[in-house]
Order: sequence, then C-alpha cells, then structure tokens
Amino acid sequence: MENLNISFDKSGLEINSVAVSALSGILFFVVAHPFLFDFVDKLLSNIINIEKVPENILLLIHSFVFMALMYILILAVIKFL
Repeated sequence: MENLNISFDKSGLEINSVAVSALSGILFFVVAHPFLFDFVDKLLSNIINIEKVPENILLLIHSFVFMALMYILILAVIKFL
C-alpha cells in the first residue's frame, strides 16, 4: 500500500482545539446554569408581562446565546492563541 502522504492544515481551530474545548465547557456551564435560566425567565416574564416563559422558548434563547458566544470565542482563540 502506498504512502498517501496526507497533510492537514495546522491553522486555526485544529491547533487550538484543546483551548476551544476547555473554554466551551466553561461557557456551557455558565449559559446552561439553572440560575441563569431562572434569571432570564424572571426578566422576560417581567418584560412581556406573562407568568412564566415556556421552557422550550428559554432553551431556544439560551441555544442562540451559546451559539453566538461560541462563534466569538472561537474567533478570539484563533486570533490570540
């Protein structure tokens, strides 16, 4: 069997995967923490004047926040590390 001589581009995310993984774990812990869910629920309930925000809506909001923060985190890790 021939040596395929496969090379990988060692830029960006591949080099910094450990840093991105560690920071994303911390970020997930913060964004998915029950205290933050309760805080956002109370805040949105007061703003839109309802008793309780449905759990799926809260989950969707936190998913979008996590997605946006992960995007920023990955750009920062690639730029600064």
